[in-house]
Amino acid sequence: DGVCTIGYGFTRPLSQCKGVGTWFMSTAEAEKRLLEQIVAYENAVKNHFTRSFTQNQFNALVSFAWNLGTGIFAKDRWDKNMSDSNIIASFKNYTRVGNTVWQGLVNRRNGEIALFNTPSSVIVTTPGVHQIQLVNISQWYEVTASAGLNVRKSQTSASSLHGHSKFGGKTTLPLGTKFRATRKAINAQSVNGNTTWIEVENEGWVSEAFLKSVNAPNTRTYTVKVGDTLSGIASRLGTTVARLQQDNNIANPNIIRVGQILKY
Repeated sequence: DGVCTIGYGFTRPLSQCKGVGTWFMSTAEAEKRLLEQIVAYENAVKNHFTRSFTQNQFNALVSFAWNLGTGIFAKDRWDKNMSDSNIIASFKNYTRVGNTVWQGLVNRRNGEIALFNTPSSVIVTTPGVHQIQLVNISQWYEVTASAGLNVRKSQTSASSLHGHSKFGGKTTLPLGTKFRATRKAINAQSVNGNTTWIEVENEGWVSEAFLKSVNAPNTRTYTVKVGDTLSGIASRLGTTVARLQQDNNIANPNIIRVGQILKY
């Protein structure tokens, strides 16, 4: 494309590159230039989008902008509140040079998608979005939404749905579902005027707008009998294998013993 590269993708015209070994850059110099120049690409992400991102999502978008240029989001009219799924789908559109697919670009986009999908508890806010505060809690809630409540990967309705392992992979918690909250996010996206989001048992987030606080349920127990399996017990008790494993510290769901007392 008429340029040669060095370091972290720094370029110069081919006319200034006289051949292999004629342009040198130390690791220290490359890292210094990266830190100086990356700010513009971070600002490109912050100034275009009006939603929040996890740190890994933000880093993936900065990598993308570093490769395509600071104006890529505006030039290609990326929605300012684009959902996680649409961002991932859009990444995949940038793998060609002309009409030819370049494997290097395919690899880079796949890497950015993998990073974007990697969970992170750190939230990066954009202009116009309040700073989100994460607070550890241990509180029980019950779902009050008649149509159920979607579980999201982060504290915004624009983020992808999350299949919760403790609820059989469900992405929607039915009316009346009770769960233990492990964290709350204050000053997150407003839903019906409520800006608090609740983490559902260490994974996934729901808006507090459709929850009510309840007392912790009484712990019930079941004693394992001859012929029992964990999946069969879970089915009879109306719970899941994953939840029984979590509540009883069972590493291998295929190994339980007769007389073992299970909490559920």
